[in-house]
Amino acid sequence: QQLMAAAVAHLDGWNGVLGRAIMSQTWSETFSGPGPYLLAMPDATVATATVDGIAASGVTTEATAAGVSVEFDSYGSETTIEYTCALPARLLPVAQIAVKLLVAHWFENRSAVGESMAALPMAVDAVLAGIRWRRI
Repeated sequence: QQLMAAAVAHLDGWNGVLGRAIMSQTWSETFSGPGPYLLAMPDATVATATVDGIAASGVTTEATAAGVSVEFDSYGSETTIEYTCALPARLLPVAQIAVKLLVAHWFENRSAVGESMAALPMAVDAVLAGIRWRRI
């Protein structure tokens, strides 16, 4: 279970190898200046915005090639956007296979050095390539 948790942590979130949320998560980002704002995480499904501490109205999200863009009716000096994101259901089995491949590799190669130093299997990279978030 520790290896599974480590594999998910390695892949998941903004700093993870995938650069996206595997399971549903809520994120918050603060911006200054006028929008629209490009969110750091793809797959955003719900967004709320506060401008200088007041809830913004007319919040819309749009998926673009560069990521999810958020716009709304009001602007101020500081905008905080809170949003929910998760890997699309059709990609979840791919992430599950990647976690299993990582766990199997780490289980078989538990030491950092030794007689059998093994690189990460190409299968892991191949599986991850299809779901890794790339910004244009």
